[in-house]
Amino acid sequence: MLLTLYQTRHLVIVRYLQCINVTVWTWDALVSLESEIDVFTDRNLKAVDIIYILSRLFTGLAVFSAFSVAVVPLKDCNDMLRAKCWFGAVAANLSTLLFLLRVKSIFFDSKRAKVVFSTLWGVVSISLFLLPFSYTGTTSQPGGLCVISSLSRLGSIPSLTVGVYDLSVFLSISSRIMALDTAISFKERLVNLSKGRNMGQVLKSLVRTGQLYFFPMVGIEVFILAMEFFAPFEPFVSFQYQEIAMMTGLVIMNAMTCRVFRLLRLDTREDTSSLAVPLSIMRFKEIPNAFDRSATSHNGG
Repeated sequence: MLLTLYQTRHLVIVRYLQCINVTVWTWDALVSLESEIDVFTDRNLKAVDIIYILSRLFTGLAVFSAFSVAVVPLKDCNDMLRAKCWFGAVAANLSTLLFLLRVKSIFFDSKRAKVVFSTLWGVVSISLFLLPFSYTGTTSQPGGLCVISSLSRLGSIPSLTVGVYDLSVFLSISSRIMALDTAISFKERLVNLSKGRNMGQVLKSLVRTGQLYFFPMVGIEVFILAMEFFAPFEPFVSFQYQEIAMMTGLVIMNAMTCRVFRLLRLDTREDTSSLAVPLSIMRFKEIPNAFDRSATSHNGG
């Protein structure tokens, strides 16, 4: 495939962005190594620990394979492109599964909520495995590097399902936290949620992490949708940017999901300064009052 100067310029930008993804993932892996050693050296490995380790491994494989596709001349472009997509699909599945396990621990007393989120995760999981069948690659000239020559409509389904799943998780956890707050008015509870007031250190860190994850992901989803609209006018450029946006989203998803995992494992073990709801992560300063008020309102109804 012979590229124009305009296409070549955008391809160079995409390759720089791939380098940034590799750098961010590597930096996160290195700075997290000490806390990961703390998490795994004082306990027997459980299923959730194995999911965590595999999510880190497959995210790294996806990031480095995407980097290789972008900078190394390849004889068989499509095989490497599909391998990258398979790594990404498995990594995203494992990261969203860690999210699901956290949600289930928060909604431990609601069978309906657990069924709903399990179903949502199942839809996300199936949609992610559409990725390897969505991309077609070709060798570019000059350079002989692999580029995406076509992207089917199936390729937009995973980003949409992950976006809906992220929004559902964020709103549900936020509403759960607000329901346990001791403030009287909705406005006060909303302010407390946004500023981390009336919370123990564990929950405050979790709220901050959730916000750091959710809002960048919203931006990425909006960008992917914008590229969808741009595709009819300049398909080649749109395909490259959609792919790099998905990979960036994967890096952010895995980094924040794993941060929450480590936070729960370490802080709930070390922080005994506040009373804990039987959720392992819900730590408000005045939880007994919150539950007393809730019980009174239910009895009155």
